Amino acid sequence: MTEELAVSLRRRAMNALGRREQSVFELKQKLSQRYEEASEQEIAAVIERLTNQGLQSDERFAEMFVRSRINKGKGPSLIRRELEQQNLSSVLLDQAFRQNPCDWQLSALRQLQKKYAAADMLDFALRAKATQFLYRRGFDSDTCSKATERFKNSKDDDSGGEL
Repeated sequence: MTEELAVSLRRRAMNALGRREQSVFELKQKLSQRYEEASEQEIAAVIERLTNQGLQSDERFAEMFVRSRINKGKGPSLIRRELEQQNLSSVLLDQAFRQNPCDWQLSALRQLQKKYAAADMLDFALRAKATQFLYRRGFDSDTCSKATERFKNSKDDDSGGEL
């Protein structure tokens, strides 16, 4: 590998890492798309050096990713699927979820409150739509059902005293 290519690869990787944490998988993709002349071994060597220096960490990436997705109201199934696409180990995924504990039912309930604040949850079709909304966001069926029922009950309680 030429010195110029190595410096260029490192600079590009550092720029990407400066914007946000990146997984090894993401960095490899970005560098190989940008530098077609670089071999996989050359790219891997640059990334390995960054990892050894503590500038790149799949652990930090996974923790940041989980925290970010939780804050966006995503469920555990969707977050796990997205992380698996980054070729991260299941041990790393489990560790990232432990580092970022979440009350998934409360998170699902908040998503319903945000999306269906003015909706009449007595309508079965709307409750089914709300459940599907949560399922698409990555919540399991039990959490979807419980959150939808809890939201319906809270709407019932709120409207009960307005007569």
